[in-house]
Amino acid sequence: MKKSSRNIGPGLDEQQSSLTEAFEADRENFQNLVRRVKDYAIFFVEPSGHIKTWNDGAQRIIGYAPDEILGRHVSILYPIQVAAAGQPQRNLERAASLGPFRGDDWRVRRNGTPFWANISITCLKSPDGRILGFVMVIRDQMNEILTAQKLHDSTERCHQLETRVEELEGLLTRALAFRDEEWKRVAKALRESLGNDLATIREALETGFTSAATKAAEKALQTARDISDSLYPETLETLGLQSAIERLASRLRVSTVVDIEVVSIPAHLPRISHEIEITAFRIVEAALASICSHSACPTVRIEIERKPDALLLRIRDHGRGFFPLPDGIPARRGIAEMKHRALHFGGEFTISAADPGTLVEVLLPIQAETFQVN
Repeated sequence: MKKSSRNIGPGLDEQQSSLTEAFEADRENFQNLVRRVKDYAIFFVEPSGHIKTWNDGAQRIIGYAPDEILGRHVSILYPIQVAAAGQPQRNLERAASLGPFRGDDWRVRRNGTPFWANISITCLKSPDGRILGFVMVIRDQMNEILTAQKLHDSTERCHQLETRVEELEGLLTRALAFRDEEWKRVAKALRESLGNDLATIREALETGFTSAATKAAEKALQTARDISDSLYPETLETLGLQSAIERLASRLRVSTVVDIEVVSIPAHLPRISHEIEITAFRIVEAALASICSHSACPTVRIEIERKPDALLLRIRDHGRGFFPLPDGIPARRGIAEMKHRALHFGGEFTISAADPGTLVEVLLPIQAETFQVN
């Protein structure tokens, strides 16, 4: 906190002037006046710097009883380093030569704790200019500072909460949009693929072509399985992550022109927790969806590596490549989904330009606490 001070000059405030006049008129009346003050430490300091009087406010604010402080040098009220540098004596000399001044500075209580105070020092002189002593007035400002700090902290917390609410609202909006897109995709698949197959079956049955109806029924069944797998892969439950990704890659090889290679390290990946498997699968699924939609990529290589304490995914395509977006522009949905799933699970996510194409790397901790939703 920055120390500040200013000379008051000949125009003392009303309270300081009344105290000075009272002291010069009658020492006893002055002592009775200041003794009743509770909110200010008001005391008289001799020209040598030793404390001569001590009021109730001084005891309440600073902590010393009169018999503990009277006769001690005023430097006891300063921080040790400041006192050692001679600041107490310089303050007295300044008040004596330049007139009364007020400032904000640190002082020290009896128990050693510092406090921020508003300080006034006035030099009293006899008619012939001889220094009689100094009147010091100290007001504790810590309550105001703490109140201001609490207000600042509360304001900051409110700002953080508002920011978090905005982030959550944005996340909810994206989640709802993603859900709508998924429903739209499923509805389209049902309408175009499964609907066409069922229409073929009906036509074949009506015309007596049972073999054609059988083939169409098999195709419709496979379509239903593909749609089911796109919603939630049964293979992931029964055979594990490696088989589920291989089946996903096989399905995409048929429906797209992309050649997808899946490599597991070790060759037969052991089963791991369901939370890790579903998170890893969804990340690979999102990556392949983005690649097939945007990269014009002929080949993709997926590596699944089991490490002692983590699962590492590497997804490398050989398409157009990755172009980082400027700050403030949100990432495409596929990239945002992959990153969110990895970070939400306590993992790491990186995406970088390869030559050619793009490399996505995801590290998922195996021992992490898991609470991922599908």
